[in-house]
Amino acid sequence: MMRKPGVLVVHANDVLRRGLTDALARAGLHPIGAPSGLESVLWARSYCPDVILLALSMPILDGWQLIRLLHSDTRTMHIPVAALCEPGNIPDPRALRDEGFRAWAEEGAGPEQLEALVRRLLPPEYGRAG
Repeated sequence: MMRKPGVLVVHANDVLRRGLTDALARAGLHPIGAPSGLESVLWARSYCPDVILLALSMPILDGWQLIRLLHSDTRTMHIPVAALCEPGNIPDPRALRDEGFRAWAEEGAGPEQLEALVRRLLPPEYGRAG
């Protein structure tokens, strides 16, 4: 049996992070939450998720700094990263792409939209339908 696709959800807000991981788990994915940027780098290196959902606004290390760290490390540079943006505050898509984000969504996106975003970024072995 194939393992469930792994998704690392990085968000400093406990309630939002739990809501995201719960929604992704109900969609048949295997999410794990990281509450901080530093913790997310450690989890990404050891857990090797298939996709990372990364909040742009976080204390200490924000999403912009984190994606640079992840993409500078040979252990994590291949993992597709999607940005989670504050509602109504999505940066210029060109800036997101230039930093290496493969997709983005508002933090308040519905479960179906988040699942579709993650499934688009999954490696081919999972198929596009999951």
